[in-house]
Amino acid sequence: MAVPLACLNLFGKLLLADLKLAHLCNAFHALLPVHLRQGLQPVGNRTVVKLGAREGEGIVLAGGGGLLRGIDLLLKEETGLPVTVAEDPLSAVVMGTGKVLDELDLLGKLAV
Repeated sequence: MAVPLACLNLFGKLLLADLKLAHLCNAFHALLPVHLRQGLQPVGNRTVVKLGAREGEGIVLAGGGGLLRGIDLLLKEETGLPVTVAEDPLSAVVMGTGKVLDELDLLGKLAV
């Protein structure tokens, strides 16, 4: 699948090209691990240790990020923690938000 793309170069000349979905996907998959590592670095090992402190716990992916193919394997490789994708990642966000709204007192206690 290709999408027509038009842009101006540095000299103001119009450039036309067909942007292929495969090229976008390849670029995304090449850059994602780099950005993921950069994003995890500020978090530090302390948080990773806390997340995995209790047996059977780890990272559960919900929302749009959970729909990215292979992101669970990449996170597991980068953090060393068990990673699972919610059964229905998009609905999980909505359901979780609803539960939080039902327990606003608890949310206040958890807020940092």
